[in-house]
Amino acid sequence: MLEGTCVVLKIALRNFTKNLKTSLVVVLGLAISLSLVIGSLTLSDSISAWKRERIEENFGVADAVAEPKSPSFLFFNFLTTKIEDQEIELLREQVKGVLPVSEGSARLDGLDVLVIGVKPDELGRFVGKDIQLNPGEAIVGKSVADALNIKEGDRITLIFSAGSKEFIVKEIGEKGFLNFKGEMASLPGTVFIHLKDFPDNNYPTRCYLHYGLPPEEHEKISLETSLRVRNIKYSFLKSPVNRSLAYVTLAFSGMSIFVGFLVFYMFCEDVMRDRNFTLVTLRKIGIQKKKEWGILLLEGLLYSSLAAFFGLIFGVFVGKFLLNRFQTVIEAVSTTFLHIDRVKFHISLETVLLGLGLGVVFPMILFALKAREITRKPPVYHELEDRLDVSTKKFALMIIISLLFLPFSDLRIFSLILLSLSFSLKFKNAFLMMIMGALNLATGVLVNVNSQSERLFLLSSMSKGASIFAGVSLLVFSLVLLAKSVLDHMVSEGTLPFLIGVSYVQRFPKKGMVISLTFALLIFTSTVFNILSASADRFVEDKVRNGLFGYNFLVLENPFRSFLSRSSIPVHEKLEFPSRAYLYTLKAEGTDRFIAYVDESFLEHSTLKVTDVEDLKAPGAALVGYETDSETIMGTLKSILPFGGREDVSFKVVGRYNKNDYLVPIDVITLKENRAENVKGFEVLLGKTDEENASEIKQFYLSRFLYPFFLDEELGKLYSGIDGLVSVIKFIFLFGFLSATSGLVLFVLKSYFSRLRILGTLRAVGLKSTQLILAFLVEHFSFLGGGIIIGITSGIIMGLSIAKTMAENLGTFVAFLPIKSIVLSILFVVVLAAIAMVVPSYMISRVSPLEAMREGE
Repeated sequence: MLEGTCVVLKIALRNFTKNLKTSLVVVLGLAISLSLVIGSLTLSDSISAWKRERIEENFGVADAVAEPKSPSFLFFNFLTTKIEDQEIELLREQVKGVLPVSEGSARLDGLDVLVIGVKPDELGRFVGKDIQLNPGEAIVGKSVADALNIKEGDRITLIFSAGSKEFIVKEIGEKGFLNFKGEMASLPGTVFIHLKDFPDNNYPTRCYLHYGLPPEEHEKISLETSLRVRNIKYSFLKSPVNRSLAYVTLAFSGMSIFVGFLVFYMFCEDVMRDRNFTLVTLRKIGIQKKKEWGILLLEGLLYSSLAAFFGLIFGVFVGKFLLNRFQTVIEAVSTTFLHIDRVKFHISLETVLLGLGLGVVFPMILFALKAREITRKPPVYHELEDRLDVSTKKFALMIIISLLFLPFSDLRIFSLILLSLSFSLKFKNAFLMMIMGALNLATGVLVNVNSQSERLFLLSSMSKGASIFAGVSLLVFSLVLLAKSVLDHMVSEGTLPFLIGVSYVQRFPKKGMVISLTFALLIFTSTVFNILSASADRFVEDKVRNGLFGYNFLVLENPFRSFLSRSSIPVHEKLEFPSRAYLYTLKAEGTDRFIAYVDESFLEHSTLKVTDVEDLKAPGAALVGYETDSETIMGTLKSILPFGGREDVSFKVVGRYNKNDYLVPIDVITLKENRAENVKGFEVLLGKTDEENASEIKQFYLSRFLYPFFLDEELGKLYSGIDGLVSVIKFIFLFGFLSATSGLVLFVLKSYFSRLRILGTLRAVGLKSTQLILAFLVEHFSFLGGGIIIGITSGIIMGLSIAKTMAENLGTFVAFLPIKSIVLSILFVVVLAAIAMVVPSYMISRVSPLEAMREGE
């Protein structure tokens, strides 16, 4: 028994070490593919760990918030009504802790911080700590203190909308609720002050709640109250940010990962083909089937274990790079009122186990299936060729699986694809294949991408892409079958290198199809990515260039000051083409929409295209930016501000525009002369300026407690963040593209190494080295040619379809076909493939036929 085990171990190790170059190629190919999966998942792990850390550092005992139901707009929460004492007592009876507060914002040394007015004894009971806080003193959260280098005993000045006030820092809130950073942990921080120092006497306007239960159970809690209760801790933990990032990274790297595994499958097939002769010989001399199984599975375990180990190591480096790029994006979009702490790298045990599982289980399944196939055959030498025959059992299984997909609406297209492939492979009829290809292609073109949710978007995109790719592939292969007689004639009349190259294609049709489809998938992915990337770049450039209806400076009214004064926003002398607008909500056709009342200067200097200005000047005339067939709009005009009033209004539609073409999607635009006198509007001032004067103008409005935004600067931050995110995605894609391409190149190299003896024999009978090179070029470029046709055609159709869907949702997004980028991507694949073919051929041509005929490497 022990001796038999040693024999099995010795043969498996010999196969692995004797073919060391091939072994290392196989291990490297799978390891790179695994690193993409692990790197993408570690990004999600890091954000999840960051969220858990934020719960402890920034939330503490604050599980939920209760407040009266009141409106909000843009960055502001408006004045709210006082919470009645009986409501607070009702809450105290149902939860473990309640903290009534008055809450607002103030500017502290250039940062917009959250200011919470509290009674010290109630704050102490809520956080479980003795709090000493007198009027004129403040507790500053650690996040703000670190950012501004504030220490205990320092004097700080808070600038409120109604004035400024100086405080002495009594304490630094190290962690928990005393270091609160808002409901999404994205504010610069919080300053706690005594209730007597809070500028608004309306107390309390909010209540923070403590349940005393794990965050995962908060969603199940139902409180009896008329207040609006939000489970802030649960919402923060369950927000889709980390899941979305994982989806994005996996989506853009998924095709390359799939190609990587496809390449590994080809390696396994090739390795098994190489082992076939050795194993048949062992069977002839009496070795048992179970020992053959042991040899194959042990060799597979060596490949998979090493691949999983190196894939995990590579994945950690990929994950760290992705996290650094993501952090760069966050820093780029940080502003005075948005600040997110750095995310530390973290890899979970689940990700490690998943990576090891994928790296070990997938290869072992392949080796087990091939071992079963080989050991079931009689111990005679099998021809080294493969067939595309589909047995009746496999055909029936494919039909059953495809029928099982039919009840699920999201998977019906995959059912059609599988049915088409089943009949095409079983009968191999060119006309049947052509019909199936046309049906799949038409289905893929006609089906729309569903952008209502992440899950639906991913499923619909995958099904659409798979249908288009399968349709084009079947059409191309049907044309190959139709041209078979022509190809046979060319072979018979062709030269010797052409004959050798085509003979390999005919002897290994399954291998040829897999290689062609692998190249096609690479080119398909790169083409789609190039189209979407180029279209997105144009979209960002257009948004930054046009700004807000052509204006690049925006001043928002201070909603608190609007109740104290009816004066309009002043115009700075260096602000060019100033235009005033007043924003309201309009409830029409059962939907709340934004309506802007603008002056005539807006019509003259904005980028809004108005065909007939005189029509718009008519009383009650309006432009509509959403789809409606009605020529008259009737609804209720409501103020965005609380207690601003409401009034029934009607408008006559005199023109239309696409609201998605503009940065702020305003639904209705009309002239300010149509304003309702009894409804208070939210005033904004628009203008144009340059970077040189922007800082001076911003300071002018900040000193008057207004909210100015230089859009070139703000949009630059926003879209630089988008560019950063796109660069992360580009890296993922390019890394996957290179890994999959490298896998194909390595596979071609492996083909040469496997044929050393055959090449030596051909050289010995007089074949020239140039003829050898030409023969292999014919063989592999025939695979590559089919892949290029399939990949380009399906990629362009898919890329333009996705771009069209994005255009419908984003307005100014226009599909762009980057011919240069697509051609460069194809040339990159072709050049790498050519190098992989020519260089080994040249190396082989330099060795003697006797040396080339030696077995092994």
